Amino acid sequence: IRRAERAAVRLRDAGLLANAEVLAYLNRLSDLAFMLARFEERRLDEGGR
Repeated sequence: IRRAERAAVRLRDAGLLANAEVLAYLNRLSDLAFMLARFEERRLDEGGR
């Protein structure tokens, strides 16, 4: 996700990104993935499967 976000920033900077909302979406998606990873890590640390 972070790689896609960086690529989208390069496209925006080059003037090739038609919809700048893509950046906000990718940023929020990255945030969600991070939070889910933290949740899963905590769950596993507490003995979950």
